[in-house]
Amino acid sequence: MTGRQNEFYNKYKEYEFEIVAIDLYRSETDSTKEYAAQKGIKYPILIATDDVLRRYGGINTTPVMFVIDKSGKIVEVFERFNKSDLYNLENKIRNLLGLGPLPLPESTKPMNLENLKMNKAPDFSLSTMDDKVITLSQFADKAVLLVFWSIEDVVSIGILPYCDEILYNKYHRRDLEVIGIQIDMEEEEKEKTFSFIKANQIKIPIAQATRQLIKEYGNINTTPIMILIDQNGFIKEIYEKFNYEIVAQMEDNLLSLLKPLPPPPGVATLT
Repeated sequence: MTGRQNEFYNKYKEYEFEIVAIDLYRSETDSTKEYAAQKGIKYPILIATDDVLRRYGGINTTPVMFVIDKSGKIVEVFERFNKSDLYNLENKIRNLLGLGPLPLPESTKPMNLENLKMNKAPDFSLSTMDDKVITLSQFADKAVLLVFWSIEDVVSIGILPYCDEILYNKYHRRDLEVIGIQIDMEEEEKEKTFSFIKANQIKIPIAQATRQLIKEYGNINTTPIMILIDQNGFIKEIYEKFNYEIVAQMEDNLLSLLKPLPPPPGVATLT
């Protein structure tokens, strides 16, 4: 979010707009100073106290943003960020400053995933984080799970390791391919993604989305979204919400598509 925060600050500071950042990691003040200098951050960064965290609802995850009007009233709280949230955040700021709303960009137009179901999945050719190129068509005759995710979304960064460590490891030898597709376009977000992949030893390919791909896949603007594609290239299921029940259902749907495991050596099969 730092790049977008800098953008907002530089864009609106002449309209009596201020940003105050509060750092939760109180033992890492030196690294925070280095990071602020590296990113050219001009607005103040304060160190959180237990009392501040308590009074602001017991914050224990980031990013959380409070939009406060000139009277000191909290008018909006943003806890989970996707493209439409960023658009809404900026428009909320503009409204408080007496400025007109922004035009609706392509990336924040409503999603339309229903039209994708039971249709052929749009092919793509995307660059991966390890500087390769991946296409959907290269996995013909295999089941494919596309995982649209964002490094700024706390649910995404929990789902991705699950897809890598559990689903891919468990079902890859039964012809399942899992492809992570990062929808963030900012350079800072790409850097965070690369660090996250390395730190978590993610083995599945992570591709960088393009605006054309986002449009072709129903104008995805929230994460995570999982799309299950069968061996014939048709979209069988789309998952937008996640809990234990939905994850179990997703695994059942996967199993219905996958080929059975070969019998152990020496075990006869019925013909």
